[in-house]
Amino acid sequence: MVMTHGWPSSIVEFHKIIKFLTNPTVFGGRAEDAFHLVCPTLPGYGFSDKPEVPGWGLEKIAMAWDVLMVRLGYNRYVAQGGDWGSAVTHHLAQSHTKNCIAAHVNMALALPTPDTMNDLTESEKSALAGLEYYQTSDSGYSKEQSTRPQTLAYGLADSPSGQLA
Repeated sequence: MVMTHGWPSSIVEFHKIIKFLTNPTVFGGRAEDAFHLVCPTLPGYGFSDKPEVPGWGLEKIAMAWDVLMVRLGYNRYVAQGGDWGSAVTHHLAQSHTKNCIAAHVNMALALPTPDTMNDLTESEKSALAGLEYYQTSDSGYSKEQSTRPQTLAYGLADSPSGQLA
């Protein structure tokens, strides 16, 4: 199984679950339910160096994960991801179906199709209103980091008040 962490995080978030997935017999499970785990860090996140060239988006990371798994000898594998890792896992599951046979995400990424927009329930309308609010008023950190990441880096690297904030 390839597991992809989210942001702002690292593979450390998997620490508590690894023992359950790799050795289920200790916890009352069956040996055949054990997984081999591969937990690469997202390029430029956590313990990974910044990529030397631009273009390391979801598609390229998913392709790199597929190449990694195949080179490690896993011609059939499953994928798991949360937060940003769920976006990578979606791409992996959709684009590399020959090798990635199943996926689990803790953050579903699904928008309604134009056909379904005319027949939404109140709950669905509320969810879309929440998404719109997030995109217009609550995702400034995401916009800042995707367009001007150095701005925050300077404050965090050189300023105790920036660190505190």
